[in-house]
Amino acid sequence: MHLRGIWVLPLAAIFAFAVTRLTPGSSLCEACRRDVHHNSRTVAAIDGRSQTFCCPSCALAKGRQRGVPVRFLEMTDFDSGLPLPPARAFLVRGSDLATCRNEHTPVDETGHKPALVYDRCSPSLPAFSTKERAEGFVRSHGGAIFRLESSQPAL
Repeated sequence: MHLRGIWVLPLAAIFAFAVTRLTPGSSLCEACRRDVHHNSRTVAAIDGRSQTFCCPSCALAKGRQRGVPVRFLEMTDFDSGLPLPPARAFLVRGSDLATCRNEHTPVDETGHKPALVYDRCSPSLPAFSTKERAEGFVRSHGGAIFRLESSQPAL
């Protein structure tokens, strides 16, 4: 057996993992350390510092955890993946969407998944550029539409 061939697959896997973590535009959420999704990326100022989050819920959770206000700087239109000014966003709260939820939840001794007690990415808060698109999402996934009244929404 040729020893060099043994290392090809593990090295290729390590290289592929490293490339996805170092590729521009590929980043991890400042709060939950999950991948930032193209359709829910959120930029918010917390403690006077601009930070990138996988979703608005993570930004709000980090603000609550630190006891400081959150000022949204940029959201992402859920349908198009394009940047969206927070003042123009129509957000949906209470839908069945779980963008960030890890589907590889461990199972307990009975073989069942434990109940989700807390996930900083929940509830999901997808943002839309138009009220019509938000209404279409609500028809399919439930929830209620709201607008940000200020830089510190009471969610």
